[in-house]
Amino acid sequence: MSKAYGDGSNKEDGTYLNLSVIEVKQVEPDLLIASLRYEIESESTKTLQNKINQTMKKALMIAEKKEELTISTEQYSVYKYSKPGKEGENGKEIWKGSQAIVIKGKSAEDILVLSGQLQEIGLVMSDLHDEVSLEKLEEVRTSIMENAINKLLSRAKKQLI
Repeated sequence: MSKAYGDGSNKEDGTYLNLSVIEVKQVEPDLLIASLRYEIESESTKTLQNKINQTMKKALMIAEKKEELTISTEQYSVYKYSKPGKEGENGKEIWKGSQAIVIKGKSAEDILVLSGQLQEIGLVMSDLHDEVSLEKLEEVRTSIMENAINKLLSRAKKQLI
């Protein structure tokens, strides 16, 4: 019967070997994310909200033609603010509204073309950035772990020889 480490057995009865390895890999982003928004001002909330809804409906109809891209709407906002009047006049209350659409995909060309089409109907680019997709992160993590384990096994075999 073998004894477990820490059960009171004498450590000097056997050989203990601790091995460690560090594996590092540079990963290039493979996912492009574009965020565009539609903004409008109006004296009427009804007019403002209808215009936002119509524009976003049109934007989604254009965007949905690109099956390889992921499209989502975000950040719907409507609020009132006071627009300063001319000197000696009172300001007037105006409603402002906006909504964003986010496009994600691996084809920069498709995203840039679609972004241009959406800008033609009145949306403006808020953000454009790239990042590493979850799929690629998992692929790299698995590869790094396999490499690290192989290095450890190789070192352990060298120590046993």
